[in-house]
Amino acid sequence: MPFPDTRVHHRLSTELLAVASVVTSLVVGLVAAKTALSTVITAERFGSLRVIVAVALFLLTAMIAERILFLLLHPLHRPLQTVRPPGGTGTTRDLPPTAEAALTEISEAVVKDAAFRAALDSCIIDHSKYLDTADRWRGYPAGDATLYLAPGTVLHCHRDGSSSFPSYTLYSSTSSTPVAINNISAIQAHLSRQAENTAQGAHDVPASQPPTSEEASTPASSDTAAF
Repeated sequence: MPFPDTRVHHRLSTELLAVASVVTSLVVGLVAAKTALSTVITAERFGSLRVIVAVALFLLTAMIAERILFLLLHPLHRPLQTVRPPGGTGTTRDLPPTAEAALTEISEAVVKDAAFRAALDSCIIDHSKYLDTADRWRGYPAGDATLYLAPGTVLHCHRDGSSSFPSYTLYSSTSSTPVAINNISAIQAHLSRQAENTAQGAHDVPASQPPTSEEASTPASSDTAAF
C-alpha cells in the first residue's frame, strides 16, 4: 500500500501554525495595550510617556504570548515528523504469509547485502569510487560477491569470518593464477597486459573460476598470487 508523502503537508502545517502563532500574539499584545491605556496607563500617571509605555507593554505581551503558544503548539509537530517510515522509501512492506516466504525474502536481502558490502568495502583497494556501485556487483548467500570488469575478467570479494575486512581477488581468462588485489592499480596493470596479449594473439591458460555460492564460504586458495 503506498504511503502518503507528508513532507509537503508537514511544511505547510508548520508555516500555518507559525503564522497563526504570530498573529495571535500580536492580537493579544494589542488587546493588552489597549486595555492598559484606558485603565492603568493614563495621562495623569505617565503624561507624555503614555504612548511609549503602551508600546513597550504591547511588545512585551506579544513576545510572552508567542512563547507560550510555541510551547503549546510544538508537540503538534512531532506526529507529523515521525509519521513517515524510516529510510524515506515512501512504501510499506506487507508481512510474508508463511515462514518459507519470509525465508525467501531474507535470502534475497542477504544477496543484496553481500553486493552492497562488497561495493562499500571496495574503498580499501579503490579510493576513486570506481568499484563502489552496488548494482554492478553480484552477491552470494555466503556473503561473497563478484564484479564483472571486462570480457573474461571478474573481481571476487571474499569474506573470511576471522577478518573484519574482505579480500579481493582477480580471476581472468588470460592468467593461469588468480591475483590478490590490494589496490586498483593492480587491476589496471592486469588489464593492460590482457590488452597487449589480445593484440599479440597470445593465449594463456585461464585461471580457475571464482567460487560458486556453495564454495564461497571456504577460504581462498593458498596459490593465489599477490599483486
